[in-house]
Amino acid sequence: MIKSNEPVTRPALYSISSKTLHGKTEKIYTLLDTMPPASKPRSRELACLDAISEICQHGGCAKVKEIAKHLGITTTTATTLLCRLEEKHLIIYQRHKGAYLTPDGTAKVAENLALRKSLYDLLTMAGVPDAAAQSDAETLNRELSEGTLKTLSSWIQELRTRNTTDKKSGPAKTAEKTRNTQP
Repeated sequence: MIKSNEPVTRPALYSISSKTLHGKTEKIYTLLDTMPPASKPRSRELACLDAISEICQHGGCAKVKEIAKHLGITTTTATTLLCRLEEKHLIIYQRHKGAYLTPDGTAKVAENLALRKSLYDLLTMAGVPDAAAQSDAETLNRELSEGTLKTLSSWIQELRTRNTTDKKSGPAKTAEKTRNTQP
C-alpha cells in the first residue's frame, strides 16, 4: 500500500476509471499489479485469429488483404502473422488462397471468447458501465498473459459461485454465516 500523498500513475493497461468502479479499484489494481505483462506478439496473434474467424463466417477463406485491412496492418505483417499461426497449427494458410482456422484455432478463438466474457463479468460486477466493460475486457484479453487470464477466469468463476450461493441461501443464511464467522 502506498503511504505517500503522491498520485499513483498506472500504465495504459489500467485505463479503467476509478469513478466507474465505485471505490472497488484498490482490489482490482492489487490483483493487476501482481500480473506479468503480456507479450505483444500474442496480442496480434489473437487479433489475427479473431479476424480470420470473423471473415471466414462470411464464407470461405480469409485472404491476406482482408486480414490486413481488418487489423489495420500491412499485408507483409499479416503474412508474417499467418506463418506464425500456421507454425502453431492454429490455421491453415495457402498462398494466394487464404487462411482458415484449424480445430485447434477454433478452440483458441472459443477459449478467448470465454475469457473475454469472464473479464466482462468481472468489470460489470465492479460497476463498470456496459460499453466500457466490453471495450476494457477486449483490451485486457489481448494485453494480459495467457496464464494470468486463466487465473483471473478461475477467480471470476469463484466469485460467481459465491454470488450464486449467497443468492440461493437468502438473507437469513447469509446473516447466520456472518454471525458464525465473527469472534
